[in-house]
Amino acid sequence: TIQWLVGKPLTIVSMDRQRAVNTGEPFYVLRVIETPPTPVSPSSVRNDTTDGTPLFTWQAPAVSYTYTNTVTVSRVDQGTQTVVWEAADLSPVSETYQYPQTGTPSPLTTGNYVWAVTLVDEFGNSCRSKESSFAVR
Repeated sequence: TIQWLVGKPLTIVSMDRQRAVNTGEPFYVLRVIETPPTPVSPSSVRNDTTDGTPLFTWQAPAVSYTYTNTVTVSRVDQGTQTVVWEAADLSPVSETYQYPQTGTPSPLTTGNYVWAVTLVDEFGNSCRSKESSFAVR
C-alpha cells in the first residue's frame, strides 16, 4: 500500500529514447490522507434545492494534524462543470460556510450545481470529498 512509502526516500529515474538517464533528488511521502470531509447539506441524497445563498455544511474527518478546508462550487450545464466559486483556507474548526460573504460574487443564479470540500494539510497534501449536487430555484 502507499502507506509503506511514508518516510522512505523515493527517487524518479527517467530514460529517453537515446538511453540517456536522468535521476532526480530523493523526496519523501510525509502523509497519506485517506479520510475526506463529508458534504452534509445541500445534499444530492435528498435532491436539495436552495435559493442563491446556500449554507454549505460538512462533517470533518477526525484527524490529529493541522489542516484547512477549501469549498468549491461548480455550475453544471449540459453535463459540463464550470467552477464558479471557491473559498480557501477555511478554519478546520468551522464545518459550515454561508455563501456569499464579503468579497464573493452575487447570489448563485438558477441552475444545477455541485460542491465539494477539500482538506489541505500543512505540507500541501489534499483529500477531496465526494461531490454533492443541488439546484438553485
